[in-house]
Amino acid sequence: MSSLSSLTLVKANREQTIESRKRNFNEWNRGLNIEQYLKVHDDLDIHEHASGEKLNTWVLVRRDDSHSLDFLCACETYVREGLVATPTGVTEVTAYAIASVYTPVENRKKGYARQMLRLLHHVIGRKEGLPEFPAEWGAPPSNGGFGNAWFSILYSDVGPKFYTTCGPTLSTPGWMVQNPYEVFWPVEGDANGTDSPARLLQETDLEDLLTKDAALIKEEMAGTTKLCCSFTANHGVNNYLVQRSIIRAELTGHPRPEVWGAVLPEHEPQALSFLTWTPGPPDFTISRLRAGPEALPALLGVAKKIAAECKAQEIVAWAVPDGLQEACEALGGVRRARTNHLPSVHVYAEDGDKFEWIHNEKFSWC
Repeated sequence: MSSLSSLTLVKANREQTIESRKRNFNEWNRGLNIEQYLKVHDDLDIHEHASGEKLNTWVLVRRDDSHSLDFLCACETYVREGLVATPTGVTEVTAYAIASVYTPVENRKKGYARQMLRLLHHVIGRKEGLPEFPAEWGAPPSNGGFGNAWFSILYSDVGPKFYTTCGPTLSTPGWMVQNPYEVFWPVEGDANGTDSPARLLQETDLEDLLTKDAALIKEEMAGTTKLCCSFTANHGVNNYLVQRSIIRAELTGHPRPEVWGAVLPEHEPQALSFLTWTPGPPDFTISRLRAGPEALPALLGVAKKIAAECKAQEIVAWAVPDGLQEACEALGGVRRARTNHLPSVHVYAEDGDKFEWIHNEKFSWC
């Protein structure tokens, strides 16, 4: 392995970005061929979640060969709007979602991915929330145009421990797993829901609804006394899942999904109540849920009907709030610990380990 001081992190050029996608094709293609796989990425790149340089690929390179296609490992970041609540109020901030952390087989077990992610903190994190850059790592990587993150998140598929070791110094924790639980409901073939008052959501309905939801999230966070952070599902964040499903369906000859959730009529005393989803099979995942115990049966009834039509085996909801657990169980839901996509967060603040990441539902995944 090269010495840590001989390595640095750089923003990938176009050729390095394509090479990184070719490298991870074999593990993440889900039945697509290489041309289809690259097309999915190219087609997704034009949408709001990624356009305008919100999506960037990063590569760990040797300092004397920063433009090489022989880089050691790679990852992606998505710039997003976030919310942070502190005793002084709620603030709109810049935050990042990290994805596609990948090391080729021949470079594994050498510490490259860990060092890449340690350096990434010093590229995206705001200076006030970072410790001094370790001298033994050489010169810091460039953070030009970045260095503004209040928090960053990722979803671990390698267990709960690895990413905690990827901190901004050797002795500082990295991304910590929070609330890695989900509720699932088995899908029955004869599931009903046809009499529900809920209205089905088309793709064109989602952004306005999720923008209204985002305003409510901000309002709710302004009233809390705890330290917490959150993303919201609008501005293309949830739409990433929608477009990904549509593009994959078109490439593989499957029917294009047309329904993406359900919403109940608003009236006193019922506030805005809805859920959005990504269709299966094999699972059917609720990407954003806003509902109280009274509204949940009608919404879940619709979801069960659509999930059965999609031939999904179960409906899954991530990070269901504690106040809704009893209602979920009454409707046959079972709470379980997740074994993959473990939600992990790092907050760039002196008391960052005290922050709770709320609303870490499927809409945040990338």
